[in-house]
Amino acid sequence: MPNQVGLSGRSRRSSFTTSTKGPPRLSDPDHWFDFADSDHKKSISQEELISAMCRTVRASSGQRTFLRKAIQDPWSKFDKNHDMQISKHEFMNKRNGMVPFLIKLEKDCAKIPNNTKRPSKTRNTAPRRRPVGKSPSLSRGKEWYDHYDTSRDNSLSKEEIVHGIFEALKVHSPTEKESDVISDTIENAWFAFDSDNNGEISRGEFLGEGGMHDFLLLLEQEWMERPNDRNTYNFLNLCVKGGRRHNYLPPPSLAADPEKWFDHMDCDHSKELSQKELTDGIIVSFNANSPEKRRVIRDVVIRAWEKYDSNGDNVISKEEFMAKDGLANMLIELEQKWQQKYNSSEDEVALTVQIKVFIPRNKKAGDMLQVCSPKTQEIVIIQLPDKIVWNGGGEDPYYIVVSF
Repeated sequence: MPNQVGLSGRSRRSSFTTSTKGPPRLSDPDHWFDFADSDHKKSISQEELISAMCRTVRASSGQRTFLRKAIQDPWSKFDKNHDMQISKHEFMNKRNGMVPFLIKLEKDCAKIPNNTKRPSKTRNTAPRRRPVGKSPSLSRGKEWYDHYDTSRDNSLSKEEIVHGIFEALKVHSPTEKESDVISDTIENAWFAFDSDNNGEISRGEFLGEGGMHDFLLLLEQEWMERPNDRNTYNFLNLCVKGGRRHNYLPPPSLAADPEKWFDHMDCDHSKELSQKELTDGIIVSFNANSPEKRRVIRDVVIRAWEKYDSNGDNVISKEEFMAKDGLANMLIELEQKWQQKYNSSEDEVALTVQIKVFIPRNKKAGDMLQVCSPKTQEIVIIQLPDKIVWNGGGEDPYYIVVSF
């Protein structure tokens, strides 16, 4: 995977990054366009628009399906040159631009039932007790997480993380501005790491590669380096959250050929698996199609990582994966238990979603394409298959059908 460089020049191993800054309102269309233009090419692809709208309305699964169809159906009305991109002129055009359409779409989307459950610690009547003793350094992520998880339920609330950051930054008597900057930064960054959208940060969401711990480490360093320039805007542009690659073809069977499975999930062909590649590979192979199942997998990877990363280089080599009693054997056993517990053909049909993904003119077989997942708010990456399986063509744009 290519390296991604943040504000201060430090690199992050990631396939691409997403700013943690929250979306502007559609009533400010100029800034909203810039927010949706995630690759900064001064135009918005169909998937970028779908993703931006999903993030703007904090869409549930049903709302994401509604938004995708509602945007794809009239697309050609706004995309005048049929390049599968909306320029800022096409977007802002007062006569037939997209802004009034999207404002109405936002209102229509609010009428779609939001079936996302959001249990929150704030619902508990009993207050959480304060951490006891000296807090560990933020660099010791697991110990830091456990210190502030006083209820021992493997989740942290916003209040707990804000309290922990105040202590990590040694802001014991914060000014009103310092307090506002820290609180606003955590508040606005939250949705980028709360992947199951339940209002809390699980151990996997915190400690996983590109998780909130990585973000807080960058925040800590930026805070120390900017004594006279501490503002929410700077801290929210610390881009550390990567996307995951979603292959058009299903992965090989883990039990039948673990070596082929390893190669399939080795997205950057480094002959090593990063923690994120491993986690995403298990999610795809196990069909972890709910936030709860994905949380279980992230926590399993966090617990198993130190045991199987024998040389401590923060990646799993093929030798470590294939070793006798290595990670492959552990995952095969886990997959068997997983299928016994979760496998259901009826559940599979109900939770499998197929979507059309339209292909921009400049793309060819083998290219990567960012796609807004119909099940979560994350951007996934698909690899375009051979053109022989593309649909459409002629005067109509090409598209493929992808299952999630």
